[in-house]
Amino acid sequence: MTSHILGSMGAILLALCSLPQVVKTIRTRSASDFDWSFLLMWLAGDALMLSYSILEKNLLLELNYGTNLIPICIIIYIKLLYSDKN
Repeated sequence: MTSHILGSMGAILLALCSLPQVVKTIRTRSASDFDWSFLLMWLAGDALMLSYSILEKNLLLELNYGTNLIPICIIIYIKLLYSDKN
């Protein structure tokens, strides 16, 4: 039971850790500090881990990686939207 609690807490923190950066990116309307290679590797890594989690039927990881895709997509969207304006 303790390991499940630790895993749950870790998954929640990892799922939420990008929120401050997303808020900053939305406020400044700039994602220029993010390299495309980083964003694409982050997106691919999370998508692959989500696929793995689904195949393994691990709901905790599914929620973590599924949630992580949202901020990644927001940052990529802002980078695409405002890249020519910076």
